[in-house]
Amino acid sequence: EMAALVKKDPTYNKWQLVLAGVYNALEKSKKAKKIYHTILKKDPSNENACISLNNIYIENKKFKQSLNLLERCRAASTSSEKKVNFLFYTVKSHIQNNQKKIAVKLLNKIIIKDPTFQEAWLTLGLLLEEEKKLTKAQEVYERAIKNGSDGYLILSRLTNIMIVKGKVKEAIPYLTRLVDLEPDNLNSLVKLGIAYSDAKKLGL
Repeated sequence: EMAALVKKDPTYNKWQLVLAGVYNALEKSKKAKKIYHTILKKDPSNENACISLNNIYIENKKFKQSLNLLERCRAASTSSEKKVNFLFYTVKSHIQNNQKKIAVKLLNKIIIKDPTFQEAWLTLGLLLEEEKKLTKAQEVYERAIKNGSDGYLILSRLTNIMIVKGKVKEAIPYLTRLVDLEPDNLNSLVKLGIAYSDAKKLGL
């Protein structure tokens, strides 16, 4: 039925994307790729088609094709927001290909272009944490918060680092913000309670 709908209206990208998604779920990636290529031929900056096709390349470890595709989509786009999004997916491709130094450079480029890009801040911080560079990761999360990216995950990573480093008192305002964001999250409530207890014991 889906194929029949698309056949009746082959220019309707929404149905084409749904059909491609079905083919992909059924592990018929060749058919899915053909649809994505058809969409991109007519609309070279279509984000859904570009990212979905890119995911197929990544799954098959075709990193060169992935990077070429994302660059074409980015170049074709007239939207600054889309361009930054494509750059972020380029970062993810480099990470999957274990090219983390390049990924870090691009992430720094993204946060200069868009300081409110929360996922870029978080990814940069996590890469630094993986390298055991906790002080640098902490600085990244603190900069993210100053730029308005104070979502739950960034606050959670920051407070974890501060507690590991023994900066209990400094962590309390961030832990309080975590609880404000998710008042029913027991983990945040417990961490805040322990932080207050530890700060009191240490006379902070």
